Amino acid sequence: TCLARWMTLPMLTGCLVNERQDVRIQFTPGGAEIWVKESGWKSSEGETDKIKKDFDELIRKYTTSDLENEVSQHAGVYVLDKKIYLKGDKIHTEFHGLAVQGSLTMSTSFTKRNEEIVHVLGAPENAKVESNGKIFRTDKNIVLTWPEEAKTLTWSYIDEDAVKKDNNLLK
Repeated sequence: TCLARWMTLPMLTGCLVNERQDVRIQFTPGGAEIWVKESGWKSSEGETDKIKKDFDELIRKYTTSDLENEVSQHAGVYVLDKKIYLKGDKIHTEFHGLAVQGSLTMSTSFTKRNEEIVHVLGAPENAKVESNGKIFRTDKNIVLTWPEEAKTLTWSYIDEDAVKKDNNLLK
C-alpha cells in the first residue's frame, strides 16, 4: 500500500514508504521553520520496473525543483535546503524550510481548536509514535495536540511494516 505522509503526500505519487519520519516545527514571529528527516526509503512494489520508477521519482524530487514547487503549493513551505543520501544501506532524505505565518494552520493537516493546535498524523495506524505533544489514537487516526502557545512541535514515527519490507530501492 502507498502511505500518505504529511510532507510527502503531494510529492510522491508512487508507492514509496519509509521506515521513519522525524519532524520539527519551530514557530517564529513571521511563520515557522520546518525540518523533516525521513529514513529507510523503500518501494512497496514487487516488479523491477515499478521499483525503478519509484527510485527515479525519489531521486528526481530531491535533485530538481519539484520538491520546492509541490511543498510550496501544498503547505506554503519554502524549501531552504534538501538532500538525499545513503547512510549504511538505507536511503535518507532531509529538508529544511520556512512557512509564512498562517500557512500551516491553513493546510488540511493542522487546525486550531479550543486553544490547542491539532494535527492528524499521516502515518500508518500501527506506527510507533513519539511527540512533545499529546498523542491520541482512534480506530482510524493518530491525532497530535499541543497547547496553542507551543513554540516547537515535534513528532516522529516508525512504520514497523516498512521496516520489515525488503530494502529494494538499492537494487
